[in-house]
Amino acid sequence: MRALVQRVTQASVAVDGRVTGAIGKGLLVLVGVGADDDERDRDWLAAKIASLRIFDDPASESVGERFRRHHPAGERVNSAGARRGLVNRLAV
Repeated sequence: MRALVQRVTQASVAVDGRVTGAIGKGLLVLVGVGADDDERDRDWLAAKIASLRIFDDPASESVGERFRRHHPAGERVNSAGARRGLVNRLAV
């Protein structure tokens, strides 16, 4: 399992020409899921991404801390979708 994390001003995902998800300023995470990847791999990668400190302020909070502050209820990844490579949001 691999992930590419990029800061964006906007991003969207389109399937058959129809937008299925979009964000404004934030993080775009492209995830590659292999046939042998399992929930442990997913959880490890989510924790790794959540612990990144990639914001401008060196004393800034991690991605996970910032996500939880802005989305207290959190968002969940459909693990069946994750196995098919259809993830457009990552639970952190």
